[in-house]
Amino acid sequence: MENIFIVPPYENYELAIKYLPAKVESACVQLYINNPQLGTYTYNLILNAQAPNSEPEIHFKTPLGRSTTRSIFLPRSFPSNDLHAKIADNKYFEVTKINTLTDKPNIEVSFYPSDIGISRGALNVISYMGEYTYPLVGEAIHPEPQGPLTLGCGETITIEFKNPFEDNRIFQFSLENNVENNFFIVKPPFETIKGRNSTKISITAQRPSRQSSTTMTNRMEITGFITAKLSIVCEHENAFFKWIYYLQCKLSNK
Repeated sequence: MENIFIVPPYENYELAIKYLPAKVESACVQLYINNPQLGTYTYNLILNAQAPNSEPEIHFKTPLGRSTTRSIFLPRSFPSNDLHAKIADNKYFEVTKINTLTDKPNIEVSFYPSDIGISRGALNVISYMGEYTYPLVGEAIHPEPQGPLTLGCGETITIEFKNPFEDNRIFQFSLENNVENNFFIVKPPFETIKGRNSTKISITAQRPSRQSSTTMTNRMEITGFITAKLSIVCEHENAFFKWIYYLQCKLSNK
């Protein structure tokens, strides 16, 4: 609001007043406008600051066993030095980063579910300007195949796999569509992985021998690759979960 203003004779003047409440409240304040010749005019201002409306829903979608992250953009008027963000009502969501020193202030939220289906939570952003609530809706779908992961003949790769569940689970690792003589080897065959923890799976592609089958030799000559699938299975209380990684071995390491 302007502290001093000039009004031409016999004209009206619109005085702009900006109200920026810091909290939910109702108040009555007085505005005084003084003129040396006309005296003082008093205006009673009734101020009513309501809680902000809930923001639009923020949607996440990811296969079980993987996470996804979204940036939630904030009003530019949010202060950069007095902002707190927290997740309410759901442990599958997590605030991973707060970016306020930018033209587009935002908060990064990740979603890492432990079960198939819809999960709901809320992001509460609090500052001296008030509290904003962003509803979060996460959808976990069945695991999707990944790969192909490429190996050279005689090479070994490591796959990091995380148990997405809250409790300890037994996971079985096996190879499907493996060619004769177990061309690919997986270690270990099974493991008990602690809840929300990771393990490393070793995959080795052997070198074809002179005694390799005609089928395998023809396949490598035609396509240049030998392929298989790594299957990771978890069975628990009548529930069945399966992850697939496609594998391929190059004919040569060149």
